[in-house]
Amino acid sequence: MNIDPLICRHLGSAGEWKRLAFMASCCEPMLLNFHLYHDASQLGSPDLLRRGLDFAWQTARDDSVTGEADALVKPCRLQAPSRHEEGHSFAQAATQTCFAISHTLRSLRGPRLIDALEVADAAIYAIELHYRNELLLSKRTRSDREFLLRSEIMRLTQSLERLAAAPETDRSKVVARLRRSAQRTPSTLVRG
Repeated sequence: MNIDPLICRHLGSAGEWKRLAFMASCCEPMLLNFHLYHDASQLGSPDLLRRGLDFAWQTARDDSVTGEADALVKPCRLQAPSRHEEGHSFAQAATQTCFAISHTLRSLRGPRLIDALEVADAAIYAIELHYRNELLLSKRTRSDREFLLRSEIMRLTQSLERLAAAPETDRSKVVARLRRSAQRTPSTLVRG
């Protein structure tokens, strides 16, 4: 299941705000994954990551990059679990979340196609990593993994299609709708 060609087709010549909005939409359900890690371990700051992601959405909407957003790149990256914390539930997904949000923040002033590809890969890789830790996948677990991967790829595809169809003049509305949709998405690690 490779979404990269679709990302290249829809975002290759798209405006930077569309790339940034797509990246933020990838990160939104990943933040819920980080909450699962935080709830299990009491480690990391989901509020700090939320603030960083809010800056990304704001910048996608109106290009308002601030110094505070720049200052959040490293702290967001440092929320990732250390090697000593890797045994906690959802730790690897939390690491991917921190990478995706800090990478999105680092890209605020000029998101490239490769940035969108890397953040989307992190969203999908988080699901793979979560299930890779299970030595013997049961039939149900294998089914859950496949369902969650297909669901996330379908969600990312829909985000790409919405952005591709959106006129440049509707930027604020499009970003607001995409954000609402992404925020309604459940964690990508738990089958509903």
